[in-house]
Amino acid sequence: EATLSRSGKIMGQLRSFSFNLKHKGGGTEFLPGMIVEEAAGTVVNPDKISVSFSGTFGERYAYRASLVTLGGESYMTNPLTGVWEAMPTGVSPLRFFNPTQGIAGIMLQLGQVRLVDGGARGDELRLNGVLPAEALAPLLGVTLEDVIVRVELVIDSMDLYLLQARIMGRVTPNDPEGIVRVIVVSAFDEPVVIEAPERP
Repeated sequence: EATLSRSGKIMGQLRSFSFNLKHKGGGTEFLPGMIVEEAAGTVVNPDKISVSFSGTFGERYAYRASLVTLGGESYMTNPLTGVWEAMPTGVSPLRFFNPTQGIAGIMLQLGQVRLVDGGARGDELRLNGVLPAEALAPLLGVTLEDVIVRVELVIDSMDLYLLQARIMGRVTPNDPEGIVRVIVVSAFDEPVVIEAPERP
């Protein structure tokens, strides 16, 4: 628990990082009918993010889209045309999709923490515990109430960076049974520039 607490503070102080979110056995509903199966991006704290995501729309259409937020300005590619479009002023995706807050929630609210058997592998520590689904709202939107999910974390034992979080179980109302989400975090404090996309 002491290691987890220190790691949480370090992750909360990062200037930048990259992340990748994958689903096994389902996806997360981003907009009505729009299911995200994979997302990858870069965050520059406190208010810049660039992310690409893909999944399915309806029952038969695959899509890929990108999103950039710079403070109060946000841009998203139209999934049908691929053209960048400005989002309405004041509508910041960081209000409902904030990887920094989501990761902090995992680190700070994980309970019943214990070292996985054989958890110290080289320079990594493996911990598991349980987490209220609500802690994942900054990453996944509307979550189930009074639901606990199992989580396994991989932490760099030297720098105490969170390297991976594996979330097992239903978190959102539309999740199927047995869904697993894997978040991989990397590129800690590397120099990153996020700029507004060129638009027609």
